Parts: sequence; C-alpha cells; structure tokens
Amino acid sequence: MAAVALTASGTASAAELFTYTPAAVDDAGCGGAGCWSNYIRVADLDQDGALDIVEPNYFGFFSEGGQQPLLIFFGDGEGNFTNESSAAVGDFEGRLRQVAVADITGDGYPDIYAPDGFNGSQNATDVLFINQGDGTFIDEAETRLPEGGGAPGSAGGVRFADLDGDWDLDIFVADGYGQGSVGDTYVRIFLNDGTGVFTEGGTIPTGAEGVANDPDDVDIFDVDRDWDLDVLINMHGGQSQLWLNDGAGNFTDATDNFTSQPSSGFHYNPGICDVDNDGDLDVWIDNMASGYREQLSINDGTGVFTDETNARVNGNISGADDNGVACADVDNDGDFDAVIFNLFGGGGVERVLFNDGTGNFSGSPQADEFSTTNDATLWGEAGDFDGDGRLDWVTAQGEQSGPLRVYLGAEVKPVDEQAPEITHGEVVEGEQAEDFSPWLRFAVRDEIVNDSGPLLDAAWISITVGGEEETTEAWFLGGDLFVGQIPAQAAGAEVTYAFCARDRAGNEGCGEDIVYTIEGGAAETTGEETTGEETTTEGGSESGTDTSEESESDTAADEVGTEDTGGDAMADEGGDAGCACSTDSDSPAQGGVLGLLGLLGLGLLRRRRD
Repeated sequence: MAAVALTASGTASAAELFTYTPAAVDDAGCGGAGCWSNYIRVADLDQDGALDIVEPNYFGFFSEGGQQPLLIFFGDGEGNFTNESSAAVGDFEGRLRQVAVADITGDGYPDIYAPDGFNGSQNATDVLFINQGDGTFIDEAETRLPEGGGAPGSAGGVRFADLDGDWDLDIFVADGYGQGSVGDTYVRIFLNDGTGVFTEGGTIPTGAEGVANDPDDVDIFDVDRDWDLDVLINMHGGQSQLWLNDGAGNFTDATDNFTSQPSSGFHYNPGICDVDNDGDLDVWIDNMASGYREQLSINDGTGVFTDETNARVNGNISGADDNGVACADVDNDGDFDAVIFNLFGGGGVERVLFNDGTGNFSGSPQADEFSTTNDATLWGEAGDFDGDGRLDWVTAQGEQSGPLRVYLGAEVKPVDEQAPEITHGEVVEGEQAEDFSPWLRFAVRDEIVNDSGPLLDAAWISITVGGEEETTEAWFLGGDLFVGQIPAQAAGAEVTYAFCARDRAGNEGCGEDIVYTIEGGAAETTGEETTGEETTTEGGSESGTDTSEESESDTAADEVGTEDTGGDAMADEGGDAGCACSTDSDSPAQGGVLGLLGLLGLGLLRRRRD
C-alpha cells in the first residue's frame, strides 16, 4: 500500500493514517473541558449497528482523588458521538479506573460493571448497570452482586469472562489500586448463575507481596491453549502476575513462566495477540524494555514467555513515557501491528510499530501515523466508527485531563477486506451416540483486539447433515474464545461442521470442515484441535486441523459423559452436554460482541441455558 511501506533498508515509513477529529464529540463532559480518564471501552450498547463509547473517569492518579461522571457517548455510525450520559446512566459519578462491558444476562445487550476505584471512599459502592434493551441502564448491584454489592475494593482492573467453564460471563476484579504494595488477597471473583446473578467463587493463589504494587489492569486469555481462560494482572510497579486456570475458576501462580520486569519501571496497559502467527498469544507491555521502550514477550505455546524485544523490535522511541499497547492490523496485511499510546514524551503522539508478518517490528522515523495533538493519552480502543470499512481510534486523556480524542481512518488507509480467521477449534471425529450434542470452543482473530476480544458482528457453527445446512449461534467467552453447541442428530447421520465468524465490515470466514457420524453407543471425542494450517476453506478463512495432541479435561463439566477422551467436546448420555444445558430449548446470546441484528440476519438456531 502507498501509505505504509518498507524501505530498502527495512525501516518502516508511513504517512498520516489516523486524523484527529475534534468535532466528532458534541460534549466532552466535566464542564466541556473533558474529564480525567484512564480507560475507554468501545461497544454497540443499543444494538443499532453503530459503535458507542464508554468512558469511566476518576480525578487523580493512584490517590483518593475526586468523583467524576461515567460518560456514555452514542455513535451515529458516521463518526459522530453524542453525550447521552444522563439518559443512559442517570449522570452517575464515581471513582472509576476501569469498567467491564459485555452481555451478562443473555439478552444480547451489553451491560456495564463499574467497581469503585478507591476503597469505597465517601460511601461509594460498586455499580452493576443492566442494559434495558435500548442503551439505557439501571443499577441492579444490590440484587445481582454478592451481599448487595459487598464492601468495595480499590478496583484497578476488571473484566467479564467465563472463568468456570459454564458458558456464561463471570467477573474478575483486581483490587489494590492506589494502595501500594499488594497483600495476600487482592482479587475478587464473582461467578454468574447464567442469568446475571453472581456469587463469590473460585480460588486464587496467595498474593504477590513484596514484588508488585498497585494493580492497574487485567487481561484474560487462554495462555496455554487448554481451552480455559487464564489471567495476567498488570502491576503499576514490579512484577506482573500470571495465573493459570484449572477450568473451574481456580487459579495457580505461574508468574515464574512470565517475563521478568524491572522494579523501577511503571507499566499500565499490555497488548495481547499472536504477533508471530504461530497460534499462541504473545504479550506487549509498555515501558518495560531498556530505555523505557515496549517489551515484547513471546509465548512458546505452553504459556512460557521469553523476552525477545532486542531481537524483534527496531525503530522504537526511547524514553517516550508510554501508557499502553494495542494490537491491530493497521496496514491490512493480515498480521498484528503494535499501536502505542503516549503520554508526554516522543512528541505526545500515538505511533505504530509495523509487523513484517513473522513478529519482527519496525517503527517509522517520522512516527506520523496519528495526526499530532500533543495530548496526554492513557488508553485507547479501536473500531470502525464512520462505516467506511477503515479502522478508527478513540483515546482517553488523563493527568492533564481533556476530552477523549477520536481519530478517523484517513482515505489512504485501505478498507478492511480481511476475513476473520479461525485459529483453533475443538474437534469431534469418529462415531458418536445418537444423543450426542457437544459444546465446542474455538478461537478467532480479526483486525483488532479490544478488551472484549475481536470486535465481531457474529460467530457461529455451520452444520451440514444430509445435504441440509443449518447454523447454531456461538457466543463470546473471553480472550479470543467463543463457544456453541451442535444439536443432537438421528442415528446414522453424518455431521459436517465448521466454525465461522463475520466481522463488522461484512467479511466472513470459516475454518476447515470436520466430520463425525452418529452410530449410537458411547460418545467419544478426540480432544484435539484445529490450528491455523494454510488451508483455504469455503468461508474465506485460512485454517486447518492439527490432530497430533490430546488435551486433558479442565472442568467437571468437561468430564461428564466422556471416558479417556480428553473431554474437550462435552456430552453426556442425557444430551445435556455436561453443563446443565438442554438441546431442546432456546438460548440467549451470551456474548456482548454479538450484534442482535446480525444474529437475526443469520437465522441462527437458538439454545437456552436451563
């Protein structure tokens, strides 16, 4: 492409790809001057097809500070945003460092959990805003959270994700923000009953006392590709903590497997994605390499990381005082580049490190991918805000405060024509019982990675039996994982299935076809997975099958009705598929990234949790 290229010397050069558009937002809040925001979330709150913005605010940094409004901006699909905070959340104010956004009730509309950021100061409480189906919210923390919300912590990071393997979204909160060195217990886990009512659960390792302080972010992802969701807790200072999940929400400390971090540096917002296209997820962390550059840690596929910054990253700015990294395919060449959010140094402008496709990165000397604004950026997320098929960005401002900043993709930037890729999927092969109805998970990558995974329009499983094709809905679990269920089929049937996804630009991709038959008798599964083998499929995505490994069951649900098969494709003889699920009743959409309009357009089979 003309806008982004590699010179003969291998150094990236670029033109302006993202243009600051101050007129995009009608009212910046806080008297029109903008608030102090550490965080931004992008989601379609009212399911009208246009992306909206959630901006939590909290005046001050690692201190009690002052309350500020939770701002909700509704997009019109043309790149313009209107402040609707009064109608949406009743002008709520609090000390909010982060919020979690996803559908926790199963009605297809994203909800918002807003935990207090400073220990319940001035009688503040955690808030759980339930979407009323139109992008307006009611706080139902008293009836949905344990003990009416319980005593607030000091939430530095929070996420929705399926932690216990029952296909609904739970809550993970990292407390201790502004409290200094963390103690033995600084995490809360709330488990969802499937309707959006939570109880305390899970187990955590005793803390990271003496080696870390002030948790300021949480990232949830399948670090070792065993189909459950693990956790990286980013610390403002000291060593970030890597915890492995047993599939039931019980975590063990695996920090020794993660890259070491200097105690003198501060870090805020990791970026997690597969940079070298080997199927596992790697980690960027701001300011942790020499000269306060970004540190790139490469995953060996088992969740063991190695710092390969020096070997893989060239042309990054030294001492730029950055505050985060996001993964995005900026130049539309099919790999993840690194977008870096800058506070003050390096001209006060965001910049891009371009991936050569194998996980080697180069920065342009001009660092002119974003129009210069000399702002104080603490966070950013991406999406197509104006419907032109090009990536746009919104960044959060803090320390100097100021309005959020919307950057629209310039015309020189290519339109997104890359289909989502199915990188991994659970495999069922051979002969299965007549009542076999497996729940199957799969991983998806697309143009961007936000804090609720790839920003898709829909994900599903395509099923063909006797020449007739049907689709069954899949929903978001966390990280890059989705799950769906294949209905039971008649004896003698040959079942062909493929995992599929469609992005918001309308690009659609499916993985490789997988076949099993229904012959009666005990259900068997291989416990294997598909991987990104270079095989073109009907849906336009490149994926393939790797049947070289067997994985062990991670949850009690996995073990139901399976014998020595790894348990990755869940089934039991009663057809409930190992998670109190029934194949003869309807299901709500469980993933906040799944657009209701898109799902209706697909005509998906709907299966309801009991």
